[in-house]
Amino acid sequence: EWTRQLGEDIDSEIADMTKEYQKKLEAERDATLRFKGENGIMKKRFTALVKDIEDQKEEIKQMLEKEKKLNDHVTEQGERIRSKKRITRDKDETIGFK
Repeated sequence: EWTRQLGEDIDSEIADMTKEYQKKLEAERDATLRFKGENGIMKKRFTALVKDIEDQKEEIKQMLEKEKKLNDHVTEQGERIRSKKRITRDKDETIGFK
């Protein structure tokens, strides 16, 4: 009788422990699935941010090129203005001598 009761107690304890660890295992599986989902979302966000950064770098590069062209154009126009002023001054001086 005593050995039968001991056997039942051991079986009951094993069953309880099995249930407990099954619950823990299920919770860990759920957490793993949740983390995998979150990881996928983070990867998509990261990829989108990397693409945005690359797009902005390209836009900055284009803007810098445009700025250089505009600065070159301003310099060229400044030279043309100075040249026209010189020509006008020379003509004024020539007219003044006559």
